[in-house]
Amino acid sequence: MSTSEKANTGVTSFTAPDGSVVTVEAPDYPAGRHWTASVVVTRQRPYAGVAEGPGRRELHVTPKGNYDLVLRHELNGYWAYTLEAQGGHLMIGHADSADQGIAIWRGRWHEVATWLADPKMAPELAARRFENLRFTDTAGGLLIESTRPAVDKVEVADVDTYVPGAGYLTIMPPTSGIDLVPRWSGAPVASGEVWIEDEPIDDDDKLTVLHVSETAVTRVCGSGMDGNEAVLPFVEKITRVSWSSASAASVDG
Repeated sequence: MSTSEKANTGVTSFTAPDGSVVTVEAPDYPAGRHWTASVVVTRQRPYAGVAEGPGRRELHVTPKGNYDLVLRHELNGYWAYTLEAQGGHLMIGHADSADQGIAIWRGRWHEVATWLADPKMAPELAARRFENLRFTDTAGGLLIESTRPAVDKVEVADVDTYVPGAGYLTIMPPTSGIDLVPRWSGAPVASGEVWIEDEPIDDDDKLTVLHVSETAVTRVCGSGMDGNEAVLPFVEKITRVSWSSASAASVDG
């Protein structure tokens, strides 16, 4: 996702696919520019006449071009179909030797992807994975809306980024992350509470720390580039992690 970064302040904010604004503030730690988001679409049946359709769809939003690499390196596949759709392109990836394929909608700046159970799925079937969804792609982010909100519910499960010098962040709204929060008190920090989730036993293990603020639940995981020793100093530097819903963000703006 696209970021907005204030120079020399350690503040980075970006727009999630549901319009929410996620903000990370940590002095001396500018966040990376490569953000991704996991989106879940669930089919509801408010009345009997609604077709069942796909019950649950998991989508992944990334910067444009990300799934060229995934298709090539993970599936050894190729783009079998490219069709115009919603001002962008619907692209169906096939694979000869893998057990799954990929479908994406690609806009000017971002793309949204979903895995296909059939490695050579027909385009008319693959297109159903994006049924009843409207995509609006801007430099500031890719928004995903349901054209039938009473039938298909769109929710952002989490967003991810890499923070140079610290590690990987997975940020969730409280609705998604509440089950991860321990029942006992964590260690207090300036921006909330923290718990160590996974403590490394050997050099291959990654230290994972859970950070909880008033509006967000965040996992900070060590990386091979920075090492586990970079995680705790970063967590101590965090002054804010917030997740403002689309409605709250519009009021604040």
